[in-house]
Amino acid sequence: MARPGTAADPTTARRLAAEAARVASLAHPSFQTLLAKHVDDEVPHVVFEYVEGPSLRSLLDGDGAFAPVDVAVIGEQIAWALAYLHRQGLAHLDLKPQNILMRDGRPVIADLGLARPLGTEPHDRLRGTAGYHAPEQLAGYAASAAMDLYTFGVVLHELLFEVRPGSPTVTRKNSVRRLDEVLRLLLGPPSSRPSAPRVARELGAIASLLGDEPYCPLPRFGPSMASPGGDAAEFAPRTPSGRPRTEVEGDGEQELRR
Repeated sequence: MARPGTAADPTTARRLAAEAARVASLAHPSFQTLLAKHVDDEVPHVVFEYVEGPSLRSLLDGDGAFAPVDVAVIGEQIAWALAYLHRQGLAHLDLKPQNILMRDGRPVIADLGLARPLGTEPHDRLRGTAGYHAPEQLAGYAASAAMDLYTFGVVLHELLFEVRPGSPTVTRKNSVRRLDEVLRLLLGPPSSRPSAPRVARELGAIASLLGDEPYCPLPRFGPSMASPGGDAAEFAPRTPSGRPRTEVEGDGEQELRR
């Protein structure tokens, strides 16, 4: 809905219409569904489905850091959702725990108000939430999938350690070598960041391995769906534990080697 004082501004209606068009083009259970758009009304607004479930932000604030296996399971699903979004030619550009809702064990990404077609130039002024911008986004580069991957790394770091990268208060009690390697690549320069599908496969492998460790609980959110690649396999079967079936060769680390 248009904010107070902006309803009469024609750019507000154009912005809402653009957001509605972007969301309407998506057909994936990890994104909110657009129900209606009324951008020509006196108060322009769009209507999205109600997602019943907490945000990752509220879970972090209430329960603290997530167990590594939970981070891997949830992160895998988010990575597949980003892979789908990037295949549609869009970058989200505002990924953060507040915009990720948990419904029936599956993350649902909300708020595509800042999403832009890949390769488009940035707005005149920086938009989004401080602390979640990729360095090249701050520098004014064109929208890219790599920007989302960096922000995704920030979110994973926050789920593991309760704070964003660079915080002097970070504790390493949840540190897991392979998750640390994923974070290192996601938070590195754009040229080093792996694609969303590669990250999803690696996180799936990590979830399977961590789930066999006696100190790791089962995913707190229960069974959920995975997307191991193309659209035809969007709803792959799950193991009884709720984790995806994942092929792991050797120690699985070759997935992220460049």
